[in-house]
Amino acid sequence: MEIARITVEIFRVVPLVPLRIETTVIREGKRIQTSEARVSGPDGTLLSLATVQRLRIADVPLPADAQGPPLELTRPDRLEPFSSKTWGVGEVGRVLFHRNAIEVREIHGGFTSKGPGAVWIRLTKPMVAGIEVTPLQRAVAAADFCNGISRRLDVSEFVFMNSDLTVHLARYPRGEWVALEAESVYGPIGRGVATGSLWDVGGAIGRSTQTLYVDRAG
Repeated sequence: MEIARITVEIFRVVPLVPLRIETTVIREGKRIQTSEARVSGPDGTLLSLATVQRLRIADVPLPADAQGPPLELTRPDRLEPFSSKTWGVGEVGRVLFHRNAIEVREIHGGFTSKGPGAVWIRLTKPMVAGIEVTPLQRAVAAADFCNGISRRLDVSEFVFMNSDLTVHLARYPRGEWVALEAESVYGPIGRGVATGSLWDVGGAIGRSTQTLYVDRAG
């Protein structure tokens, strides 16, 4: 069995404190399994809830025209690295995931410009101390940047945070780098949607979607 889809509901900001994680199998099966994961703070407050769908792994050869598209983005080894100390939003000097736990190489767009964007992302820290980073963690970590790299609004004038994250994977990434190519659309009623395509150096691996809460800043 391997995770094919994960949906994360984000209830609160997750603090930098010890967390409690509980998992439950909701539906058992030989081909399809559904599980639930709950992340709570030290005081028992529920911070996030995820549902996970796992599918059986099998050798199913496919015709060439049914395979995913090949990589259409500039490879990470052909892009110049840059300092991540000021990348993205947040106070300079503060410990932040997107500055202290990942390496980023921008393909086009990104946090510094409005509109659709594409970046390569590589996790540089383990999700759990002492445990090697998994391909799934690399894919989900990259997928969560849809909203940030494809913003069409000024961060000084608007709030546009994602309230969830759904990731669908046709396969796990191979190698350390995962690319995300994303765009955002907004409605004049205070919400929006950010979507993205996920890639590794071998081609397309999946899709990412976020629901956005939109409001005026201040």
